[in-house]
Amino acid sequence: MRIALIAYVLVFPMVCFGQETLLHKKTVETLREGDFGPNKKRYIHTFFKVGFYQKTNAWNACSIQGGNSFTTGYGIRYKRKLSSKLSYGYDLGYDFNQYRFKRDSSSLYSQLNGFLTADSLKTDKLTFGMLELAPYFRINFGQRGDHLGKYLDFVLSGGLMLSSKHVLKWDHPNSSIIKKSTYKSRRLGYTNKLFFGIEIRYGNAFYNLFIRYRCVDIFNSKLNERPYQPSLIRLGGYLIIPD
Repeated sequence: MRIALIAYVLVFPMVCFGQETLLHKKTVETLREGDFGPNKKRYIHTFFKVGFYQKTNAWNACSIQGGNSFTTGYGIRYKRKLSSKLSYGYDLGYDFNQYRFKRDSSSLYSQLNGFLTADSLKTDKLTFGMLELAPYFRINFGQRGDHLGKYLDFVLSGGLMLSSKHVLKWDHPNSSIIKKSTYKSRRLGYTNKLFFGIEIRYGNAFYNLFIRYRCVDIFNSKLNERPYQPSLIRLGGYLIIPD
């Protein structure tokens, strides 16, 4: 009986201590997991976006083909909750951009060479890739529950051009043998490399609609003293991919 009592006195505190440690560990882990979610303190998700550059009537604007002048991109978006109505965060992603120019004096070919090309030129386009960082401030509204709900974002975007290419395609004189002749130029010295802009987007848990204005011109003075510039405005949407 004495031996059983001594064993009970020694073992019981160890069991209690082990249970207390286990309960404490589970509680901490539960709290940490509860901080992450669409309408929680922190949230991260991926996105895919597409937009189209809009034609403008500015005196120095290039004439572009609207449907063939576009941007696509993908990335991640981080959100930090400030209150039930306010949040902030940033996007980090990659953008591919294309401008396709109409055949006139404002085209890239005409600006490079000083004259209008022949009718045989079928393609005159500029493409470039950019790494983008875009911090934003968010106003939430409406009923949300455990999802993003409806919101309005005010975005300041910054980008670094990583690559650039000018592509020209002509109908070949001997089309029975060669259909088209192609000329490509890379690492263009007449394009700026750093960009920033402003964006407004309306969204919910599934998509965003956005309008963006780029505050920096594409072409610099190495092209000519007062170059015609591609459109500064684009409209499009984000597809939200929840994690």
